Amino acid sequence: MSIIRVAMRFAIKLFTREHNMKKIKEIQKAIENLNYREMQELRQWFIEKEWSKWDKEIRKDSAEGKLDFLIDEAKIQTTGIN
Repeated sequence: MSIIRVAMRFAIKLFTREHNMKKIKEIQKAIENLNYREMQELRQWFIEKEWSKWDKEIRKDSAEGKLDFLIDEAKIQTTGIN
């Protein structure tokens, strides 16, 4: 890989990181300007978003068999059968 290509990739990553930090600062500033009711609405939206993402991850892990060990443990605890 040429030095120019490496430099360009580094510059793009740096720009993207700085751009994302600017967006985060803008979001933080906007949140600070919310009144109490708006803050409650935002908090509820964030909680629902977080739970929805978590539910999708659990469904995916379950479909991939990553949680089968939990079923096995429950069977052992309830029946004593391995």
